[in-house]
Amino acid sequence: MILCDYRMIELFGRYVPIGRRAEANSVARAKVEFNFPAGMNTGNYYITVRLEDRAADNDLVPIDKQVGALSLRSPAPLQIIS
Repeated sequence: MILCDYRMIELFGRYVPIGRRAEANSVARAKVEFNFPAGMNTGNYYITVRLEDRAADNDLVPIDKQVGALSLRSPAPLQIIS
C-alpha cells in the first residue's frame, strides 16, 4: 500500500504480507490495516494498492495494481482567532 500526493508522488509505503490460504483458482480474503504519519499539508492524497507475489524482498512479480483506490483530502490547518 502506498500513500501518494496530488502529483502521484509516493510519500509513504508499506509491504504487508498476506497468508497463502487459498487454493488455486479460488478467492482469498485478507484484512490489512494501513497507517501512516499524518503530518500532511492541505490537499488531495491517494492510496494505491498493489498485489505482488514475493519470493524474497527483492524478488517480486506484480499481479495487480489499483492506482488511487482511495482518495482523501487533508483540510486547511486550524487557525486560532483571538
